[in-house]
Amino acid sequence: MPSQRFAPAMMPEQVWHARALLAQPDATIASIARLLGVSRATIYKYVPELKSGHRPQLEASPQTTRAELPAG
Repeated sequence: MPSQRFAPAMMPEQVWHARALLAQPDATIASIARLLGVSRATIYKYVPELKSGHRPQLEASPQTTRAELPAG
C-alpha cells in the first residue's frame, strides 16, 4: 500500500503571515488561528518558539508572493 502524503496545514506564506501578526502586541493566537482557518495547535506547531513564551520578531517578507486571505 503506498504511503499517503498530506498537504501541510499551513503554507509558508501563511506561516509568514502568522509571524507578522504575532509581532503585533495586541494580536492573540486564537484570533490569528481563526483568521488563517487553522487551530491554535497548528499555530504552535508552525511557530515553535511560542511554546517557550517568545513571540517572533517581524522578518523580511518571503521570496514568494504572499497569498491574500479572503475577506469576511
